[in-house]
Amino acid sequence: SGTNFDRPGFNSMMEAVYSGDVNCVIVKDLSRFGRNYIEVGRYTDKIFPEWRVRFISVNDNYDSLDYQGVTCGVDVALKNLTNAMYSQDLSQKITSVKRMQQKRGECFAAYAIYGYMKSPENKKRWIIDNEAAEVVRRVYRLCIEGKGNETIARMLQEDKVLVPMAYWQSKGLPR
Repeated sequence: SGTNFDRPGFNSMMEAVYSGDVNCVIVKDLSRFGRNYIEVGRYTDKIFPEWRVRFISVNDNYDSLDYQGVTCGVDVALKNLTNAMYSQDLSQKITSVKRMQQKRGECFAAYAIYGYMKSPENKKRWIIDNEAAEVVRRVYRLCIEGKGNETIARMLQEDKVLVPMAYWQSKGLPR
């Protein structure tokens, strides 16, 4: 997504740059390379030139060969700043929407956790799955009584209580 530089593909590419196996990096546009304008500038103005790596951003019509010995220019810096601000604004909007959904009691997980199920009337709401919830309550009671994980697991196994995946499959619920 370009929102940070801690991405497996990016790290792999940079290892290839540092090992001398790569001498040119081509990206669709600067926002796909990175949206942190300071970090993008660090790569385009410092790291890539130091390692003699040509950097091309196709949609931005940027080629580092055109800027040898100087920074990449105000237009590119402004694009980087715009990308960073857009990413931050989008992140805040998504967070705001998720908070509103949570306040309305809506769940946006793909599946309900063990002890709950999605409501047949409204898939954004979870309702208690009484059968599974009784197992959850039992586990809590046993914990409060001081039983350990292994003991509780053995007791559930002896009573033929299905593990969550097997339980969902027995009910025909998606997982």
